[in-house]
Amino acid sequence: MTSPARPLIEIRGLHRTFVSGGAVETTALDGIDLDIHEGEFVAIKGASGSGKSTLLNVLGCLDRPSSGTYRIAGVDTTRLGTAELAHLRQRTFGFVFQRYHLINGMTAIDNVELPAIYGGVPKEVRRTRAERLMALLGLDDHRWKRPWQLSGGQQQRVAIARALINGGSVILADEPTGALDSKNSAEVIAIVRELAETGRTVILVTHDAQVAAQADRTIEIADGRIVSDRATKVANAPMTAAPLAVAGDRVSRPASGKTASQTGAQNFAQVRAWWSPIAEAGRSAFASIRSNPIRTGLTLLGVVIGVASVVALAAIGRGAEAEMIDRTSALVSNTIMVTDRREPGTSYTPLTPPDAAAIAELPNVIATLPVDEKYGVISHGHRETVTEIVGATRDYRTVYRWETRVGSYFSEEDDRRGSAVTVIGKTIAERLFPDTPDPTGATVLIDRMPFTVLGVLQEKGLSFSGEDLDRRLVVPLNAMMHRLGSRRELQYIVVAIDDMEMLTTTRDAVRALMVERHGRQDFSIADTAGAFRSITDERMAMNIRLIAIGGISLLVGGIGIMNMMLTAVRERTREIGIRTATGATPGDILRQFLIEAVVISGTGGVVGLAIGIAIGAGAAYFGATVILSVTSAALAFLLALTLGVVFGFMPARHAARLDPVIALASE
Repeated sequence: MTSPARPLIEIRGLHRTFVSGGAVETTALDGIDLDIHEGEFVAIKGASGSGKSTLLNVLGCLDRPSSGTYRIAGVDTTRLGTAELAHLRQRTFGFVFQRYHLINGMTAIDNVELPAIYGGVPKEVRRTRAERLMALLGLDDHRWKRPWQLSGGQQQRVAIARALINGGSVILADEPTGALDSKNSAEVIAIVRELAETGRTVILVTHDAQVAAQADRTIEIADGRIVSDRATKVANAPMTAAPLAVAGDRVSRPASGKTASQTGAQNFAQVRAWWSPIAEAGRSAFASIRSNPIRTGLTLLGVVIGVASVVALAAIGRGAEAEMIDRTSALVSNTIMVTDRREPGTSYTPLTPPDAAAIAELPNVIATLPVDEKYGVISHGHRETVTEIVGATRDYRTVYRWETRVGSYFSEEDDRRGSAVTVIGKTIAERLFPDTPDPTGATVLIDRMPFTVLGVLQEKGLSFSGEDLDRRLVVPLNAMMHRLGSRRELQYIVVAIDDMEMLTTTRDAVRALMVERHGRQDFSIADTAGAFRSITDERMAMNIRLIAIGGISLLVGGIGIMNMMLTAVRERTREIGIRTATGATPGDILRQFLIEAVVISGTGGVVGLAIGIAIGAGAAYFGATVILSVTSAALAFLLALTLGVVFGFMPARHAARLDPVIALASE
């Protein structure tokens, strides 16, 4: 054989030691010097424990030497980083293992395509390559079977096809016939022999002398040292060191020149190559969900509850807040309220109608409404109900923007004379006059005093405090004071103002006037803006508390995701080793498990969104005001995805840092 000037593989002074128990060293390779030229078919023979498998792992860049140098095509592998070694495996090596090392959750053709995914080969190209390789190896009818549905020989041929998918120029076979019967062993060795005849460099580890005899060169190793190295046959003519590519049923070399269209196609292919590992990670994630539905469901329960809580509670909370603001603004708008501040055991000056009249003269004041209130009994015939009695002037209609549904308000003359007339709320009308749509003109007894109904107020519903505003009636203030036994003093004065930009100035003027009239501040002043702020702050605090409950559920769900992913890493350690051996970089493994965590948490987010929306729809069906916020829903879903990233990172990093040799050896 005519050898090139420089061997493809050069090993000098290579040692590999393992430390166990923190102190005891075991020497697996002890000063190996070895050259292998391109195109050689080399068998490394030795007894169990001789170091031959360790040498193969170092040759395949799955393991690093403790000392010495290992160069392939002139590149010193001891100077390469983990990711660079993975790229070298992608371009150069194809692995055939004794135990096949196929991923059970994938079909045969998906197993074959795996190295091409990490090698960035476009989907259509790698699928064509895989189909042709499987046809050549007699697996055309077994493409969609799972590994456990194949015989040992078929699984090994799938492993050989996987080793060839990237056109690897160096085939590393570790006891490829060790788990096969004699018939399948002969078939596999014949395939390996054919691979060597195509010009590939084949390095085969075996303890079987008959298998080793098929090689062009046999290297015997014992106790970590080479004890013999002899040629057994004439080796194939060497080929150049460029990586080989599978094209149809033959092996060809990539063209050296590129046209403009080829360059554009290559750029497009690079984009697709970037997406392929991500798509593979997504498929793997959904496969993991399908394979463990109960465990996944229990893990996702926290995420589902958290997202559903955030979406539903935010929607119901926003609806309640909007409803309260609408009701409050419908009842009171652009107003200041002066309320007496009575303290037990102290004297005070009561609010009186003259106070209201004096405030009405201030700038920016549209009107004032003196109000006295108490609870009493109203009846008609044999029906009666307890209600809130409001004594006010006719300005009640203007200040509160509260018109009548039927009939009319009392007049200014009724105000002045204190006439025994009233307007009643919708709830009272329905209670006392269930069969009369218009009770105008009817006589009712208010605390046993007869009053004539002039009209029925428009429906207002519940106040922000939950009070039924339609369960009240309004009488002239003087009628309240002189006919219904009132204290003849006011509970509060409502001040309607014109320009809200002058709210602070007007409020200060009202305070100064009242202090002047009373001699001290024995009253309280509140305004609409302050009431709205109070309502909003209270509702926001409630929403925060409710959403915090959902947040705790999400946190529990995140911890569940981390626990599930750690379990998945333990269960799939061998799969991680297989992916690493077939060209996956630590970044690929990290991305694989990180995407799986995100897919799992995202699935929980989608289910949680659906449940949260359903809860909101149910609440709306039963009469609650519900405002579904797209922002809240999006934030809840993004939070779920973020949980996948945050809580999935540690398990994913642990998976990426696994030693490929140890991972492959795990059960």
